[in-house]
Amino acid sequence: MFVQNSKNMNVLKFSNGFTLIEVLVSLAILSMIAISAVYIGFPEYDRYLMNSEREYLTDALIESRARTLVSGSEYFVNIWSNGYCIKDDSDLCVVPAHDLPVNFTISSFDLATSTKIVISTSGGISSEINLDQNGFIDGR
Repeated sequence: MFVQNSKNMNVLKFSNGFTLIEVLVSLAILSMIAISAVYIGFPEYDRYLMNSEREYLTDALIESRARTLVSGSEYFVNIWSNGYCIKDDSDLCVVPAHDLPVNFTISSFDLATSTKIVISTSGGISSEINLDQNGFIDGR
């Protein structure tokens, strides 16, 4: 910025720091970047949680099948709307109950030749586990 001094000479004057407008524009740009990162990140995190919950439930189904084969007693996975546990033939949970995150639900559907278990979120993401009539879990 040029300023005239008392001798009528143009002198270059430097200002120190940023103006309020520059700071506000920078904050606005940074907040837009942060908001877009949050909107991109949440669905990926829900997918990650969905995959891990699906694996936990599959492991519980495999464990109940293995306990049944080894001990000769009947074990099964008791499923309710937001969790599950492995129960024995005396109807006691032998493994602590596993509760799902708040926005997750489990549904079980008995079909003619198989059972389908669906884990879903309130955001519309879902995953299925299929049990055939021979007890195989998704081909395992």
